[in-house]
Amino acid sequence: MRTAFTLLSTLSFAALASAQFGGATTYAPGTRPSGIALADFDGDGDVDMAVTSDAPDKIAVFTNMGAGTFSGPVMVLLGAGTSPQALMARDFDGDGDIDLAVSLKNANAVQMVTNVGGAFFPGAMTSIAGDEPRSMVAADLDGDGDMDLVTSNRKTDNVSVLRNSGGSLSLLGTFGAGSGPRKLTAADFDLDGDVDIAVSSHDDRTLRVLNNTGGGNLVLGMTLSVGSQIRPDGLTSADLNADGRMDLIAATSGNNAGLMFATVFLNMGGSWMGPFNYASGGMNPDSVAAADLDLDGDIDLVLSNQDSNTVAALSNSGSGTFGAPALSMTGSRPGDVRLADLDGNSSPDLAVADRDSNDVMVFLNSNSGGGGNVGTNYCGPANANSTGMGAQLAGSGSAVAAMNNLTLTGTQMPAGQFAMFLNSPTQGFTQPPGSQGNLCLGGQIGRHTAQIGQVAMDGSFSRTIDLTSLPRPVGGPHSVVAGETWNFQLWFRDGSFSNFTDGLSITFL
Repeated sequence: MRTAFTLLSTLSFAALASAQFGGATTYAPGTRPSGIALADFDGDGDVDMAVTSDAPDKIAVFTNMGAGTFSGPVMVLLGAGTSPQALMARDFDGDGDIDLAVSLKNANAVQMVTNVGGAFFPGAMTSIAGDEPRSMVAADLDGDGDMDLVTSNRKTDNVSVLRNSGGSLSLLGTFGAGSGPRKLTAADFDLDGDVDIAVSSHDDRTLRVLNNTGGGNLVLGMTLSVGSQIRPDGLTSADLNADGRMDLIAATSGNNAGLMFATVFLNMGGSWMGPFNYASGGMNPDSVAAADLDLDGDIDLVLSNQDSNTVAALSNSGSGTFGAPALSMTGSRPGDVRLADLDGNSSPDLAVADRDSNDVMVFLNSNSGGGGNVGTNYCGPANANSTGMGAQLAGSGSAVAAMNNLTLTGTQMPAGQFAMFLNSPTQGFTQPPGSQGNLCLGGQIGRHTAQIGQVAMDGSFSRTIDLTSLPRPVGGPHSVVAGETWNFQLWFRDGSFSNFTDGLSITFL
């Protein structure tokens, strides 16, 4: 078992693959840019960019012209003095295109900005019943099929949950979040089928996991101390060690110039292991994002070092440990970092907002996807079937949601038997009655009944998955957007019993 290192220990491992970026292109969104959202706003298949900025308070929308180059911006003006901060890009109103939601720090509100044919129109503000909402996350907290919002409110030490009903927001409630809450992340940390929230509590040096008790009501679960010498700011979640559980990663720093980390807590299922500290390579890391940067099948990290004007890429060794950072120079005081495939080559690229140089920089990934394997397998090996082997599931094509060319293939199954793909936003582990295998999906499970077919003579079954219409038992078909994680499995008949492949988890870019 790996032992926890002390705060002053910085782990260093030789990376098997390299997570790094090429040169940057700079764009001008306006004064003091803050939040970034990356999504296909105009529906042309590539990923566009939106950035909040001041003087005047606005959202600057840049259009991707192909190969990761942008035109614009087109300015979406917000209320004077509102100070827009965080941006979330989702189909909030359910009409098939990507809208925006923005937190307004000085107005103590969230504003929905509706996409109508690629043009954005600000809607009404919704009060959060808290002060200074700087960070925000989108997730379906109440299980009704649309994306709700959570803000962290720095001055009132709480988070606010806003329930979304077809693009109309209402306050569900506020919940305590420690002292000086900063950033948020959403995932099913306790694997009970609904989405939980974690928040970095800067002033009391903790990460707090707020468990969803159903319907979006949050209660304090675990409180994780990052140590007595550092404080957390940026926060994200990802399955770093491929065990099917979502781990936590915080950007942390202290008064001593040597204490600048990506701080990792590994989710052990009911308990957490950590903290494990990995050097950020710079001063005062502010924001952190996670994706498979080097395309080796595990999740790497990017941090912005705001006081040394760099971004750091940390490669995952394959077990949730990280090597020395690869640094790239940014503008002045880099903040929000976001990852998405901007140039269409199936690898995640980077956008970072530089607050004090009034720009946003786009770094293209030095690695190219080229349509290789997609997703991370979990819940394996699968139980043996009548072939004497466990069936396996693989993805190919692209994890870029906008490209919509994902193909799933099951192998090592009995020929001629009926098969069907399943999907769910959550993971689980049960053995249904009449099955010799394990169902590795949790929560609401969508069944691809329109694509039922027979296993080929070579034991394989393959289908192209329409990412614009994932089946769900409640709320109708779902259109996948960048940033979502979905889990897939293949069910098949085997004589008088049924069985399953292992699971495949895909975080879409």
